[in-house]
Formats: sequence, C-alpha cells, structure tokens
Amino acid sequence: MIKYGIVLVLGFVLFASLITWSPYRCRLHLPLFILFSPFVALVFSKSLPKQVSYLLAILVLFLSYKWVLFNSVRPLIGENNIFQSSRIEQYFNTQRKYQKFYLDEVVRVESNQCKNIGLTFQNSSFEYPLLVLLNENYSKQIQHINVENESQILVKKDSNSNFQNLSNDCIINIDRNQLKSKDN
Repeated sequence: MIKYGIVLVLGFVLFASLITWSPYRCRLHLPLFILFSPFVALVFSKSLPKQVSYLLAILVLFLSYKWVLFNSVRPLIGENNIFQSSRIEQYFNTQRKYQKFYLDEVVRVESNQCKNIGLTFQNSSFEYPLLVLLNENYSKQIQHINVENESQILVKKDSNSNFQNLSNDCIINIDRNQLKSKDN
C-alpha cells in the first residue's frame, strides 16, 4: 500500500507540474482524488480507533449528500432528476441555448445523408453533445475545419482529410454569440 501511495503522490506532482492552474482545470484532479480515497481510508482505519473511523465515514457521507443527491446539473432526486430526464436533455443541462440548434443541425445532416461533416467553433467549445447526436444513426466522418488556434498544426498534419471534392458534405458552424442573440 505504501507503493500505491508513493505512485499517487508522484502522479499528483507530475500532473500539477505539467498542467497550469485554472479554475476550469481543477476537475481534472478528480481521478487522482478518487484514487487517493482508499489509501486515506486505510491510513485512517489503521491509525485511528474503529469508532472514530466510523464517525469519519458517516461525517463524509453526510457532508456529501447535497452534491450526490441534489447536484444542480444531474440530480438523483427532485425535479428533473436523471431518472426522469432523457439522455439528450441531460447533455444540455448546462447549455440549454445549444439544444435546439444542435438537434436542428443533426436533422439537417441526416436528411441530407452527409457522410463528411466539418465542424467550426467560434467562441464555443461545447462539442461533446453534438458528436454524440451525430454518431447515433449511421457512420459519418467528423472533422474540425478552419481551425485558427494552436492546434491547427494537428489538422494540417492529417493527410487523410475526406473534405476534398466530395458530394454529401455538410458544415456545422457553431458561434456562441449568434446562439445568444437567438435566445433574446
């Protein structure tokens, strides 16, 4: 178990030294914290009396109930819980303004039976729900096009691009600013 703890600490140090801090990147630490929990539980169970260990376990469960049961994005109980909401609704819980546009674009792509789909994102990076919806009914080639950030070098390296002189192609352009103006 000591080797396990050392590997986790080294993994955390490596991770923290390679990833710059940002409030949006702290969620990436979650797997490490989860992997630490058995180690911490074992240390507590070996170094503390059983009654104190049980009390700590109950305290942790009590303090976490709000986030487990009443999570604002995917609650287990209450209105719009994960058992009463469809999977698609759950994808858009944090970004409702995208739902209609994404669903309309998927209908357009499928009605035209597009085989190659180019994606452009401006002021947005809400990509996962669109990828899931596009891949539901038949196989398609999906690729980012017109990339204008640091990762454009990766797109240029891709010599297997299917977006050259093909008939059934579609382009989906997602601009957060245009979606905001449609909501008002």
